[in-house]
Order: sequence, then C-alpha cells, then structure tokens
Amino acid sequence: MTKFYTGSGDKGMTTLLKGVRVSKDDIRVEALGELDEANSMIGFSRSFIDLPEINAILEGVQRDIFTIGLDVISPVSKGSRVNDEMVKVLEEHLDLLTKDVPDYRRFVLPNGPPAVASLYLARSVVRRAERVLVKLSRVNPNLLPSIKYLNRLSSLLYVAARYAALKRGVVEKEWVSGDSFK
Repeated sequence: MTKFYTGSGDKGMTTLLKGVRVSKDDIRVEALGELDEANSMIGFSRSFIDLPEINAILEGVQRDIFTIGLDVISPVSKGSRVNDEMVKVLEEHLDLLTKDVPDYRRFVLPNGPPAVASLYLARSVVRRAERVLVKLSRVNPNLLPSIKYLNRLSSLLYVAARYAALKRGVVEKEWVSGDSFK
C-alpha cells in the first residue's frame, strides 16, 4: 500500500521535479498552490453545473491548469508548454458563450445559485493565481503564455457565470456608481 505521507516536508521544505528541494514559501510553491486552488475551485463549480457545454469546457481548463503547473516547476529551455492554440480555444469558447449573454456596460454583482456564484468565485481565484505568476515571470519569462491563458480564463469564467445565470433565469444586478447601503 502506498503511503500518502513521507515526513520530508515537516521542516518547511518540499521537493519539486528532478529532486529539487525548496522552501515551502518559495514563489514556485506559492504559484503551484494558487493553481491548485484555482483547479479545485473550478472542479467545485463543475459539481453544481448541469450545462454540458460549460462542464466540457471546464474539464479541458482543469487539464490545462496542470500544464501551467508543470511549466512552473519544470520550465522548458525554450518557450512554454502553454501555447497560442490553448489560448485560442479559450477565446473560441468565450465568443460562443458571449453570443447568448446580454451586453452590459457596468459591472455585474456576483450572485446567484451555487452554479453561478461558484463560477464568479473561481474567476477570483484564477485572477489571484495570475498575479502570482506575474511575479514569478520576472525570473521565468517562459510563463508569459501561462499569464495570457489565465487572463483569458478569468474572462471565460465571468462569461460562463453570466451564461449559467441566463440559462437559470437569474436576474443579474448591475453595480451603479453611487450605490450605497441605504
């Protein structure tokens, strides 16, 4: 039986690919944690979604997030495992979903049933992962395609939330400048 603990991280160190030992507060480990949380949040969202078109898109996204993680811990010598085709696929999904979503010129207040609200939350988590990758890209410029991917993914999750809201009949509420708690 495989053990799921080794004790090798008990002193604040962890092992990346090829046996590289780093502190658990290394920015690569932080980036991996953010990507893991984003992937888990997308999986959590999928548990509420009964729209096959969204579920299929998000499963592909989850696979891509693992590819981004691989670039974080084991950069290739030239370029990235994340490529323009992966970004193009997200853009195609965005274009397809956007056709059905009403146009808004203001921010939409994140709300709705779990299928909708969890997509908004997943978007926020992806944006946080993107910010950490931006920091990491200062020492690993090969991550720029991953940053582009995460940027498109946050847009896709926003549109997917609005699409899911539309399909469920949720009335979206716009934020208007000057709104207050009256």
